[in-house]
Amino acid sequence: MSVEEERLGDLEESAEVVVIGSGAGGAIVATELAEAGVDVLLLEEGDHSQRVPAGASPLARIGALYRDGGLSGTVGNTFIAVPTGCTVGGTTTINSGTCWRAPDEVLERWEREFGIPALAGDGLANEYERVEKALGVAPVPEELLGPGARLVRRGAEALGLHTTPLPRNAIGCRGTGVCAFGCPRHAKQSTDVSYVPRALAAGARLRV
Repeated sequence: MSVEEERLGDLEESAEVVVIGSGAGGAIVATELAEAGVDVLLLEEGDHSQRVPAGASPLARIGALYRDGGLSGTVGNTFIAVPTGCTVGGTTTINSGTCWRAPDEVLERWEREFGIPALAGDGLANEYERVEKALGVAPVPEELLGPGARLVRRGAEALGLHTTPLPRNAIGCRGTGVCAFGCPRHAKQSTDVSYVPRALAAGARLRV
């Protein structure tokens, strides 16, 4: 689909399910539903990161990939920046690719406060494993650990603490250190290069 076709103006479409947002939540929901045979329409307020010139400066990439040009934040006693992606892939395109599982205490509170059963412990183990496999989640290779990470590890070990490299979804990462500006090699498995293509292959429609 060309840029012109996507920007024809007002459109009227029907779908069984409309998914708003193509980031960590929306892209996976759209993929699971489309692969189950559901007619899905996936909406994204941003554009495609691939349309940002490869040699664009970090500032230009922030303007293209971040909501409000990277100036989104909290309002209160002080301003705290909240980096939010505004592109196909959402915030997964501009985060570090670190993939943590939710702590049990959080899942237990969701069970208690929202009445959602079987979340804590091994309740989501199969779902986590399926997504982690799809994203290629693995510890950062030793050769890519920077001096800061090595310093933290030495300090932790001196205190008798156990450490492991962060789990990340970056297949073939070369450690260029520009994750926040969109991975130039698409090594980071943000949803624009992992789940959104699967959703589209299964018949979902994407409107940006």
